[in-house]
Amino acid sequence: MSTVKVPHIFYQKRTLSLAIASIFAAVVMTGCRSDDISVNAPNVTQLPQGTVSPIPNTGHDNTNNTNNQGNNTDNSTSTTDPNGDNNQLTQAQKTAAAAGFFVMGKIRDTSEKNDPDYTKDLQGNVHTAGQGLQYLGTKEPRPDGTGTGKNLRQPITADDITPLYFDKFPKISDLHLENSEHVFDAKKANNIKIYGYGALSSPAKNPTYMNYQQEQNIKNKKPGDDYQNIRFGYMELRELDLNKKGADTQSDKNRAIIFTTPTLFYHGENASTHLPKAGKFDYEGNWLYLTDVKKRPFLDKTDDKVGTYFNSTRKSNEGDLVSAAHIYLNSFKYKHTPATYSVDFDQNTLKGKLSYYDNPNKQTADGRYIRSQFDTDKKVNEADVYEIDAKINGNRFTGTAKSLIDDNTNTAPFVKELFSKKANPNNPDPNSDTLEGGFYGESGDELAGKFLSNDNATFVVFGGKRDKTTEPVATKTVYFSTGFEKPSTSFVGNEEIGSIIDGKKLNDEVNNQIEDETVPVSNKEYYEYNYGRPNKQFTKKINASVQKNPAYFGQHDKFYFNGNYYDLSAKEANKLGVSQDTSTNKSILAKYPDAKVSTDNKVTKIVLQQAKDKPYTAIHAKSYDHISFGEVLYNDNKGNPTRSYFVQGGRADASTTLPSAGKFTYNGLWAGYLIQKNDKGYSKDEETIKKKGHQDYLLTEDFTPEEDDDSLVASADPQDDGADDADDDGADNVYQKGEIRPEFENKYLPINEPTHEKTFALDGKNKAKFDVDFETNSLTGHLNDGNGHSVFNIKDGKIDGTAFSAKADVTNYRHEIGNNNSGGFLYNITDIDVKGQFFGTNGEELAGQLQYDKGDGINDPAEKAGAVFGAVKETK
Repeated sequence: MSTVKVPHIFYQKRTLSLAIASIFAAVVMTGCRSDDISVNAPNVTQLPQGTVSPIPNTGHDNTNNTNNQGNNTDNSTSTTDPNGDNNQLTQAQKTAAAAGFFVMGKIRDTSEKNDPDYTKDLQGNVHTAGQGLQYLGTKEPRPDGTGTGKNLRQPITADDITPLYFDKFPKISDLHLENSEHVFDAKKANNIKIYGYGALSSPAKNPTYMNYQQEQNIKNKKPGDDYQNIRFGYMELRELDLNKKGADTQSDKNRAIIFTTPTLFYHGENASTHLPKAGKFDYEGNWLYLTDVKKRPFLDKTDDKVGTYFNSTRKSNEGDLVSAAHIYLNSFKYKHTPATYSVDFDQNTLKGKLSYYDNPNKQTADGRYIRSQFDTDKKVNEADVYEIDAKINGNRFTGTAKSLIDDNTNTAPFVKELFSKKANPNNPDPNSDTLEGGFYGESGDELAGKFLSNDNATFVVFGGKRDKTTEPVATKTVYFSTGFEKPSTSFVGNEEIGSIIDGKKLNDEVNNQIEDETVPVSNKEYYEYNYGRPNKQFTKKINASVQKNPAYFGQHDKFYFNGNYYDLSAKEANKLGVSQDTSTNKSILAKYPDAKVSTDNKVTKIVLQQAKDKPYTAIHAKSYDHISFGEVLYNDNKGNPTRSYFVQGGRADASTTLPSAGKFTYNGLWAGYLIQKNDKGYSKDEETIKKKGHQDYLLTEDFTPEEDDDSLVASADPQDDGADDADDDGADNVYQKGEIRPEFENKYLPINEPTHEKTFALDGKNKAKFDVDFETNSLTGHLNDGNGHSVFNIKDGKIDGTAFSAKADVTNYRHEIGNNNSGGFLYNITDIDVKGQFFGTNGEELAGQLQYDKGDGINDPAEKAGAVFGAVKETK
């Protein structure tokens, strides 16, 4: 009877999303007016009400309008979809993992053909399109659906949510913000403002605070909030940044894009590979929303405690032309959307509340409200808006959100309209069955997620941070996912190294002697160039390796790179996208039309773009049943060719167990690099300076310094050793050709120590071999080059659970052709950290990485090494 160690479960991990749901809000932020006192509630505007109760006659001729009132602008939409939801995706697809999502926004088609009544109010008065005045000039509300216009409701649908695949928060220009109607003008990206939570930056240099406390923190030069791994908020596209597709004229191209429009997003990085092993934890955070677009009735309604909720009088009907959003509330920093969560890692459950409250206006002693001044110590209109209930699977969670708002809820009027059954009378279901999210940080420190309401009226993003504890949190492994970028090299000039020397004051004593003229100067050029004539490419600096952990979601043969999700098992280029997302295939081929897929020595090679005869962008990967690892070739942000390495393992549908005894051999492949520079960028050693220093340090001819005392002049006859010792003293002052100039003697000077670098490609030739003893929980191994010579000797390996750690040495590995007796540079790097994991129901596979990063070759010698590897248990 075989025995196994206690199972170490690998939980399903799907990424947290950059969910960018870009729904357009035709509301303009208005500046604060000067503070004054008003008897009535301040900043009075018309408050949007959402949609009125369903009425039998919608005002549409459904025989002529095949899309019906609630449908999308796409006239090919089936008439079996009366709510315009067009949700043909499965439940799994609606909650599928991705590094990000975006939805290009909904804008009601206000062309005369689609909505002839757009420019008229009920009295027939004509107004300029885009002014938002079509309901003004009358005291009567305009019922939803009145008029002959078509496609007046623009719901958010699951089909609108397009995945984005970025490990890090991307550049705005990389988001490809577009939909069937509009495309974003990337040239105007600098106009975008960003508001939200987490580490955000705005091209428009706009403050990113969303509430009063953030504002105060920023004023006090503190971080706006405590989020380290997640970010969520709004990107605000400015006016004409969106162009209408297929337009013949600039006027038509810019139709309906008159005002600023918000894009709601969330994004997480550093997806947790470890979570608390057990226990209950509280998280606190925030949430934000974006609504659909629908024709809303005119309302003249205010809240006498806090004024009205949407922006200015010229935007009387929020959500009529484009979507409503939190940032378009008057004084939105004082309209709060807190969130609280309770996470039970024993039961793998997450429950939470998304809430709302206002800070009321301040009041005078006689009770009158003060315009634009808010009492941050008071709360009004407090209400729980949504209740979250989810199940944790790996580092992700999926579940539901239930609306808690109805007519009896004591809260702000707009909350009742946007988050209740009133939001879409055609489909009165404000709940959501498609909530998803995940944990981020070292041990699930933060969480974030999103959901779309079942009525397709509201999109919500949320985030939270775990309460701090004084005791460290015991964790469990979820998946194994790691990676790093090969260190880049850059040229450093001799003057830059000279600045380092001067900063350390290493030459101060000699410089004082030169200034006192006790040390002669052989060339007046020295006074201009203290370290020789400038050479900006004097020597190389080796930069630090950058950690690049791949976003991993329990599918080992799926890999994120540069905004796309690649299927490493694909056999041809038109199948590189993941199977559930056909749009990814189109995106990959649009970006890389010449992409090719091949297999060489059982290694998958995805060449995305060629540069001359070498791949400019390529992915080389090896996949087994539970793991994938490889290298990515690309140009960095400065255009320099570089490589990064990744290894990921653990399946959402499989657990890992290990044998309790037995010795086994594992065979596989690896890829990596060695970089070494044996000296720093400067030296005082005379011979080193002569060999590796600037040529300006050396005399080009004999030099005899000028002396005031003629007796100190050396004799011309070397055999003349007259009785006067003064002649010998003069001879000591003769400097021979090739020697170091006197002004550079006894100084620390820049030197060009050679940089040695060797790369081992994932080409099927570099082999990995491990010997594992499960009885003693030990591991050893070798990573060999294509000639069978050992590059890394892995030793002292210890197995802990399903993980292992070890050390590795590089001993006299010869740069040219490996470990033989011929000449050449020898790499020697010791004490390299190795970490890895076993996978499979009987430990059939292992994978891991080793990495060492010391020095930069300028301030100190440099030793750098890195590798990723994977191997399969040998069967007899």
